[in-house]
Amino acid sequence: MINKISSVIQLTHTLTIGDAISDSILSMHETFMSIGLRSSIVAQFIHRDLANFASRLSDKKLSADLVILHFSIGGWIILAFKRSSARIKGMVFHNITPPVFFDGVNQRVLRHLKSGISSLKKVSDICDFFIADSYYNLKTLSCYVGDLGSKPRFVLPLKVNKKKFQKPTLLDKLNWFLVPKQLKKRKAKLLFVGRIAPNKNLEDCIRVLAKFKRSYEGDTVFWLAGTYQDCELYRAKLEAIISYYQLQDSVIFWGPVSEGFLQLLYKNASAYLAFSKHEGFCVPVIEAFAYGLPVIGFKCSGLAETMGKRACFVFPRSVNRAARIIHRVVFNPSFKNRILRCQSRRLSYFSEEKFTERLKSILTSLNDFF
Repeated sequence: MINKISSVIQLTHTLTIGDAISDSILSMHETFMSIGLRSSIVAQFIHRDLANFASRLSDKKLSADLVILHFSIGGWIILAFKRSSARIKGMVFHNITPPVFFDGVNQRVLRHLKSGISSLKKVSDICDFFIADSYYNLKTLSCYVGDLGSKPRFVLPLKVNKKKFQKPTLLDKLNWFLVPKQLKKRKAKLLFVGRIAPNKNLEDCIRVLAKFKRSYEGDTVFWLAGTYQDCELYRAKLEAIISYYQLQDSVIFWGPVSEGFLQLLYKNASAYLAFSKHEGFCVPVIEAFAYGLPVIGFKCSGLAETMGKRACFVFPRSVNRAARIIHRVVFNPSFKNRILRCQSRRLSYFSEEKFTERLKSILTSLNDFF
């Protein structure tokens, strides 16, 4: 069936640990290998633990039947994509955070994002097809570059990464044991996982937390796991809001954590808050689904698509309703179980089997089209 395309090269700016784009690349690589294709990954920067999976970008012209560019922010990798001698060239678009979110937060990141958007049009002109991990991202791509003409377009949702569910190490368990009991024994433990960045809208999470503690359950803590690198000013803004509401003992910034320690956060939390104003997909949401953790999310951007139609949604700025919903999720078992059943059904949409089927279907379509 898949006999025309025999070799594939995936191009990316960075291949690293715990990154959604990198996980997507490695998942595609595994699938390509499993169906008998010669598959390789070329990156500008490679994490030392992934050195065996990829080769560094060089001046050598890339040659394969199919070259796929994973577009996120640009870089020298785009030049390599243009110069490649591949018969078919395609792009996986992972979305670009709108630069406006970083205005006044980090001007360097803002310039990078603007540069990425400006180069997106030039790259799309030489692409033969496009892949996005959500329909929202596909629509966003069209908004950035204009009419894509008759070029094939595909949606390939990310799969649940089973490697993230390996047992925590002894060190992870020891670190968890050393966490003060008053942080682990709270009656309500709310969780956020991801970059501490302005598009994540964590200020509204904190406002909802303040309302929830005043009106429903004072013994509540909000855990945030993720880096705030390049967003130091935004972190300072959050600290000011925390101080205003006198929540210093109720908001914990864990910083970057290991996969094993992250599992312990997922397993011990009461609910997950996903109040982002902009998401192309949102991997932590499906991770929370997989851990049986109820998710309360904003019905906007790609977040709504990831969570599914029957998810537990609140609308932006609805602080009172959000606090009320959190109370029901945490303290009403029948309501919580209803949400978890919906999440479990939605989780099957992101299974490894369906990811493989979709990717095979894309390759078949490319063989038929080209």
